[in-house]
Amino acid sequence: MALHFDHVVHFVKDPSAIPKALQEYGLLAVEGGSHINLGTFNALCYFGLSYIEFLGAYDKEMVRAGDHLPYSLHESVIQQQFAEGFVRFALRTDSIHEDAAAFRKAGLIVNGPVSMSRKRTDGSLLKWQLLFLGDGSGLDLPFIIQWNEKDAVREQDLKDKGLLQHPSEADFSHLSIAAANGEQTAKAWAGYFGGKLGSSYRDEKLQSDCYPLAFEGGNLVFCTPYEEKGAVAELLEEHGEKPFEITLLTNRESQTVQLHGGSYTFKKRDEKK
Repeated sequence: MALHFDHVVHFVKDPSAIPKALQEYGLLAVEGGSHINLGTFNALCYFGLSYIEFLGAYDKEMVRAGDHLPYSLHESVIQQQFAEGFVRFALRTDSIHEDAAAFRKAGLIVNGPVSMSRKRTDGSLLKWQLLFLGDGSGLDLPFIIQWNEKDAVREQDLKDKGLLQHPSEADFSHLSIAAANGEQTAKAWAGYFGGKLGSSYRDEKLQSDCYPLAFEGGNLVFCTPYEEKGAVAELLEEHGEKPFEITLLTNRESQTVQLHGGSYTFKKRDEKK
């Protein structure tokens, strides 16, 4: 099993407004299109094959009425009552059926694969398959995606369309996840999904101990508060375990901003942690 970080889903009220909003931060985003018969649409911001999906609902009743599998992305959107912020993220595979069998053998709840599609703004149809996983814990597991097109074909298409040319030369660094026990979660997920466990460190700003898990395309960092107060402690208290921050490496001065319910840290390259 060789999984790569694929994308993180940030739910927003109006994805069509995202491309203009991100220009201020030196990021290039484009409108993606609509998910057929699901009531959702998106905008996309790419960093190679990794990307941020800004997902919105053009028809909430259609979303609610859909026959969504347990642990699916749209089920999570409904459970969070269409609130803005990070919802879920996906790992990419090229062996989804074999992976499904391996996850079942590991004791996970497995739903899928299911076939999905999105109509692009140019009218073309993009297709992929999804696998939804559960383990009964409070933290949602990543969902698994397999694209119908090969990675090399998809990346060349993104280059040809000029979608990888951020004015800030931004790269995806990592997704931070609030976790009640980050060390235990990182080890468990390494067992399920692979990835390389990194050295833990203390983040004074977040007042958390952090446990990295590295994947090609983007890393995960599980953050557990060491104080009763602080941003991560408050997040766990109010919303439970979930993703809360994306860190991007750029050529601009470092800053952290709040965008549509999600935290974004823009870190200048070569700056120390």
